[in-house]
Amino acid sequence: MSKKESHISSNYTCHGWLNDGKILVCTDQGEILYCESNGEYKMLLQCSPQEGFYIENIIITSKGFIICGDHG
Repeated sequence: MSKKESHISSNYTCHGWLNDGKILVCTDQGEILYCESNGEYKMLLQCSPQEGFYIENIIITSKGFIICGDHG
């Protein structure tokens, strides 16, 4: 993933495609990354649970997204 900050985990657990072609990528550290359709990193979402929350799945909906992980 190009241009990702080094402190962000590289252990990706799941991803979801948004309607506009962008991608949300989740990590084992509870980070949700917003990326271009070509995989270029844009930003870490502020709503990321972080603090070691292992994100297991992401579901994209018409109004946003839902994540689930090891703590529910």
